Amino acid sequence: MPPEPNSSSPRYQAILQNLPELLGAAKRAGVELVLCGSVARGTDTDDKTPPSDIDFLCVSFLDGDAVDARRRTLDLEKSFRDALAPFRVDIIGTPIMFVDAPYRARMLRDSVPLEDLA
Repeated sequence: MPPEPNSSSPRYQAILQNLPELLGAAKRAGVELVLCGSVARGTDTDDKTPPSDIDFLCVSFLDGDAVDARRRTLDLEKSFRDALAPFRVDIIGTPIMFVDAPYRARMLRDSVPLEDLA
């Protein structure tokens, strides 16, 4: 059963409100992203310290070995953090934020493609 974000989550609402900007930043960077973690599962909360963050996993990165891959990754992270402030944002699976196969599989299990939120 696919995860179900909590429609009343302020993090999820921030993603929906900024989705065109987020999708544009992903396209410029040449990446395909999925929403994962607690926001994708609908279990994010402000009741812990620190509060839940917003996790994205890069499932494909166009020309990840290219000279500009690091710059594109940093631009992507800045765009997402600016758009989703004040919430903390993590983008993993990029050329500068590698994840091992077991962790990647766990994140993909509870993920929602960003394009599917549109």
